[in-house]
Amino acid sequence: MTGEPDPQILARVIASLRRILRDPDVSLEPDTGLERVRGFDSHALYRLIAELENECGVELEPEFVVPETFATPATVAQAFARRRVPSNT
Repeated sequence: MTGEPDPQILARVIASLRRILRDPDVSLEPDTGLERVRGFDSHALYRLIAELENECGVELEPEFVVPETFATPATVAQAFARRRVPSNT
C-alpha cells in the first residue's frame, strides 16, 4: 500500500494496538513492523480487526486479511481508510 495513512485512523490503530497489547508505552510508529512487536500474535490480530471494524463502522473483507495489510500501523490504517464509505449527510 502506498501513500500517507489518514492521521485519525492511524491514531486509532496505534491506540487500539496499545490497548490490545496492554502496554501504553510500547513504541509504535507508522512504519513499525508489527511482526517485531512483542505480544502481537494471531489473537492480537483478531482483536485489532474486531475493534477497528467496530470503531470505523466497516467490515474488513477476507481478501484484505493478509500479511501485507498488517505489516505496520500505517498499512492497517490505509486498509481501513479504503473501506470507509463517505457519509451522504
